[in-house]
Amino acid sequence: MSSECQIIIPYDLSMHWIADLNLLYRPIAGAQACLVYEFFISLGELGDQADLEDLKTLSGCSDAMLEAALCKLEELMLVHTFEEEDHAVCAIEVVAPKNQEAFLSDPLLGRLFFEAVGEEGMERLTRLRHPVARKGKMRNITARIETNVLETVWTLQKEEAMKEYVQDWHDVDAYPFNWNEFFQGMHNAIPTRVRSRENMSRIAHLANLYGIDEKSMRVFVVRHLREKKSWIDFEAIVSDLEKTRKIGSGNPDDFMQSPITFLKSRQPDNADILPSERKLLASLVEEKKLPNEVINTLIEYCMKKNEDGFHAGFVRTLANNMVRAKVTTRQACLEQLEQSDASAKTRRKYKTKREKEKLPEWYDKIPEEKSTDADIEEIMRLQQAILGGESDAEDKA
Repeated sequence: MSSECQIIIPYDLSMHWIADLNLLYRPIAGAQACLVYEFFISLGELGDQADLEDLKTLSGCSDAMLEAALCKLEELMLVHTFEEEDHAVCAIEVVAPKNQEAFLSDPLLGRLFFEAVGEEGMERLTRLRHPVARKGKMRNITARIETNVLETVWTLQKEEAMKEYVQDWHDVDAYPFNWNEFFQGMHNAIPTRVRSRENMSRIAHLANLYGIDEKSMRVFVVRHLREKKSWIDFEAIVSDLEKTRKIGSGNPDDFMQSPITFLKSRQPDNADILPSERKLLASLVEEKKLPNEVINTLIEYCMKKNEDGFHAGFVRTLANNMVRAKVTTRQACLEQLEQSDASAKTRRKYKTKREKEKLPEWYDKIPEEKSTDADIEEIMRLQQAILGGESDAEDKA
C-alpha cells in the first residue's frame, strides 16, 4: 500500500453518522475498522491528499492491521479503494453509513448484524433508538410544501428527463429478469450474503446489456465469486461478457432492445461481435447515457452506409454528435442524421463547383482538328534538328 493517496469523503453524511457507525456497523466490523473509518473522515476534511503513515500513527495500526481494517470496511461497503496500474493504492472513497432503516433492510447487512448481536442486541438497539416521546397533547402544525403548482406544470417529458439524473441502480425490477429461474438450485452456490439489492440490480443490468439469459448469467456469477463466496468480482464478469458467444439474438426491427443483441440480430449467425464492439456499445449505454433506440438507430445507419459493415469509430463519432445535440429518441436521431446527410451533400456539391471554377476554360475541351501531313513533317524536321544539335554538342565536348 502506497503512503500518499487521495481521500474522498461523502458529502451526504448525516448528523447521526457516528451513532450509525458505532451502533450498527461496529458489532460486525470491529472497533479497529470503525476507528480507521473515523480517521478517514478526519483526514479527508483536512485535505484531499493524505499520508497513510499519519493514519497508522494516529490510529495505532500496523500495516497488517490497517490492511485488515480497510478490507473489512470494503466488505461492508463503507469504503471503495482504487489502485493505479502498478497496483499501488491511489484513492480511497469513503461511503456514508446507512441509517438504521436502510441498514436493517439490507439483505446482507441486516442478517450479519442479527447474527452478531442476536435478539437481545436487536431489543437493545430498539431501546437506544426508539422514537422521541412527546409530552402532553400536541397537535402537529408544521407547514407542508404545496404540490398543486408542481402538479400543473410537471409533464411526462420532464419525468423522463429527470430519470437520467436520479436513476436508482438498486432497483432490481428495472430490467426484465426471472429471479426464480436465476436462483433455482443455487442456495449453496450463490449464498445469501451476496444477494444484496446492489448486486442483484447489477446482475440484471449486465444480463440485459449483453443479451444473456438467466441460466447463462448465473454461470458467470458463480464462476467469479471470491474469497469463500463473500463478494462478486463484477470486473471479471464484464471481461467474460465481452468475449462470450452466449449472446441472444433479438428482433432486428426492435430498436428498444440491447444494442449488443440488436447488432447480433442484424448480421449473419456465424459473424462474431468483437470484444471492442461490445465495449463500445456498453460505454454508449453506461457512460454516454444514450437510450437503446438511439444507439440502435446509429447501428442501422452505420451498416447501411458501410454495406452491412460495423465501424466502431464511425458509430462513436455519431454518438458524440447525438450527445451534443441532446438526442433521446429514435425519431430525433433520424432527423439529425438526415440533416447531417443534407449538409454533407451540400458541402460536396460546393467543393466540386469550386474545383471546376479553378480549372482553365480549355481543360474540358477536346481538340477536334487533326494534324496535316505538312505539320507532321515540320515536327519531324524540328525533332531531327534538336537531336542533331545535341549530338554535335556532345562531339565538340
